Amino acid sequence: MLTLRPATLDDASAIALLLSGLNEAVGPSLGDDQVIVSADQARERLEAMTPGEQVLLAHVDGTPAGLLSLRIVPQLSQDVPYAEVTELYVADAHRRRGVARLLMAEAEFTARKRGCTYVHVNTWHDNDVAQAFYRAA
Repeated sequence: MLTLRPATLDDASAIALLLSGLNEAVGPSLGDDQVIVSADQARERLEAMTPGEQVLLAHVDGTPAGLLSLRIVPQLSQDVPYAEVTELYVADAHRRRGVARLLMAEAEFTARKRGCTYVHVNTWHDNDVAQAFYRAA
Protein backbone atom coordinates (compact mmCIF):
# COMPACT_ATOMS: atom_id res chain seq x y z
CA MET A 1 0.00 0.00 0.00
CA LEU A 2 1.36 3.42 -1.04
CA THR A 3 0.84 6.27 1.45
CA LEU A 4 1.95 9.87 1.43
CA ARG A 5 2.13 12.48 4.18
CA PRO A 6 4.08 15.54 5.29
CA ALA A 7 7.25 14.56 7.10
CA THR A 8 7.83 15.43 10.75
CA LEU A 9 10.94 15.54 12.91
CA ASP A 10 10.11 11.97 13.96
CA ASP A 11 10.86 10.95 10.35
CA ALA A 12 14.51 12.02 10.55
CA SER A 13 15.84 8.45 10.25
CA ALA A 14 13.72 7.68 7.19
CA ILE A 15 14.67 10.97 5.58
CA ALA A 16 18.36 10.36 6.30
CA LEU A 17 18.14 6.98 4.58
CA LEU A 18 16.44 8.46 1.51
CA LEU A 19 18.76 11.47 1.31
CA SER A 20 21.77 9.16 1.49
CA GLY A 21 20.33 7.21 -1.44
CA LEU A 22 19.80 10.47 -3.34
CA ASN A 23 23.36 11.57 -2.63
CA GLU A 24 24.74 8.23 -3.77
CA ALA A 25 22.77 8.59 -7.02
CA VAL A 26 24.02 12.15 -7.56
CA GLY A 27 27.56 10.90 -7.23
CA PRO A 28 30.61 13.02 -7.88
CA SER A 29 28.99 16.41 -7.23
CA LEU A 30 29.40 15.80 -3.50
CA GLY A 31 32.51 15.08 -1.53
CA ASP A 32 32.73 11.53 -0.19
CA ASP A 33 32.23 12.84 3.34
CA GLN A 34 28.84 14.32 2.39
CA VAL A 35 27.10 11.32 0.84
CA ILE A 36 25.81 9.61 3.97
CA VAL A 37 23.30 11.69 5.94
CA SER A 38 22.76 10.85 9.60
CA ALA A 39 19.42 11.03 11.36
CA ASP A 40 20.78 13.95 13.40
CA GLN A 41 21.73 15.82 10.24
CA ALA A 42 18.31 15.17 8.71
CA ARG A 43 16.61 16.40 11.88
CA GLU A 44 18.73 19.58 11.91
CA ARG A 45 17.94 20.23 8.26
CA LEU A 46 14.22 19.74 8.87
CA GLU A 47 14.37 22.10 11.84
CA ALA A 48 16.15 24.74 9.73
CA MET A 49 13.50 24.73 7.01
CA THR A 50 11.34 27.83 6.78
CA PRO A 51 7.54 27.72 7.13
CA GLY A 52 7.37 27.93 3.33
CA GLU A 53 9.13 24.58 2.94
CA GLN A 54 7.94 21.07 3.55
CA VAL A 55 9.01 17.51 2.90
CA LEU A 56 6.52 14.96 1.63
CA LEU A 57 7.32 11.38 2.55
CA ALA A 58 6.03 8.32 0.69
CA HIS A 59 5.83 4.84 2.22
CA VAL A 60 5.16 1.52 0.53
CA ASP A 61 3.79 -1.02 2.99
CA GLY A 62 5.28 1.00 5.85
CA THR A 63 8.76 1.25 4.31
CA PRO A 64 10.13 4.70 3.38
CA ALA A 65 10.00 4.76 -0.43
CA GLY A 66 10.56 8.35 -1.49
CA LEU A 67 10.57 12.01 -0.62
CA LEU A 68 9.95 15.37 -2.19
CA SER A 69 11.00 18.74 -0.82
CA LEU A 70 8.72 21.62 -1.77
CA ARG A 71 9.49 25.29 -1.24
CA ILE A 72 6.95 28.10 -1.65
CA VAL A 73 8.76 31.24 -2.81
CA PRO A 74 7.42 34.80 -2.77
CA GLN A 75 8.32 36.84 -5.85
CA LEU A 76 9.09 40.49 -6.33
CA SER A 77 7.71 40.47 -9.87
CA GLN A 78 4.26 39.08 -9.05
CA ASP A 79 1.71 39.13 -6.26
CA VAL A 80 1.63 35.33 -6.07
CA PRO A 81 4.37 32.91 -5.06
CA TYR A 82 5.79 30.09 -7.10
CA ALA A 83 6.79 26.62 -5.92
CA GLU A 84 10.12 24.84 -6.23
CA VAL A 85 10.70 21.11 -6.05
CA THR A 86 14.21 21.08 -4.66
CA GLU A 87 14.58 17.35 -4.02
CA LEU A 88 12.76 14.34 -5.43
CA TYR A 89 14.00 10.84 -4.79
CA VAL A 90 12.49 7.37 -4.91
CA ALA A 91 14.46 4.40 -3.59
CA ASP A 92 15.48 1.90 -6.27
CA ALA A 93 13.24 -0.86 -4.91
CA HIS A 94 10.15 1.36 -5.31
CA ARG A 95 10.73 2.92 -8.71
CA ARG A 96 8.29 2.60 -11.59
CA ARG A 97 5.37 2.10 -9.17
CA GLY A 98 3.89 5.60 -9.25
CA VAL A 99 5.66 6.92 -6.15
CA ALA A 100 7.27 9.91 -7.89
CA ARG A 101 4.07 10.65 -9.78
CA LEU A 102 2.09 10.70 -6.52
CA LEU A 103 4.69 12.93 -4.84
CA MET A 104 4.58 15.39 -7.76
CA ALA A 105 0.78 15.42 -7.83
CA GLU A 106 0.70 16.24 -4.12
CA ALA A 107 3.33 18.95 -4.59
CA GLU A 108 1.26 20.52 -7.37
CA PHE A 109 -1.89 20.32 -5.23
CA THR A 110 -0.11 21.94 -2.28
CA ALA A 111 1.35 24.65 -4.53
CA ARG A 112 -2.08 25.50 -5.97
CA LYS A 113 -3.57 25.57 -2.49
CA ARG A 114 -0.87 28.06 -1.45
CA GLY A 115 -1.64 30.32 -4.45
CA CYS A 116 1.27 29.36 -6.70
CA THR A 117 0.85 29.71 -10.44
CA TYR A 118 3.66 27.35 -11.41
CA VAL A 119 6.11 24.77 -10.08
CA HIS A 120 9.80 25.03 -10.86
CA VAL A 121 11.92 21.86 -10.63
CA ASN A 122 15.65 21.64 -9.94
CA THR A 123 17.76 18.89 -11.43
CA TRP A 124 21.27 18.42 -12.73
CA HIS A 125 21.70 19.24 -16.42
CA ASP A 126 22.92 15.70 -17.13
CA ASN A 127 20.21 13.86 -15.16
CA ASP A 128 18.38 12.52 -18.21
CA VAL A 129 16.12 10.19 -16.19
CA ALA A 130 14.84 13.01 -13.96
CA GLN A 131 14.39 15.36 -16.90
CA ALA A 132 12.35 12.75 -18.79
CA PHE A 133 10.18 12.20 -15.72
CA TYR A 134 9.56 15.93 -15.23
CA ARG A 135 8.65 16.38 -18.90
CA ALA A 136 6.18 13.49 -18.67
CA ALA A 137 4.72 14.82 -15.43
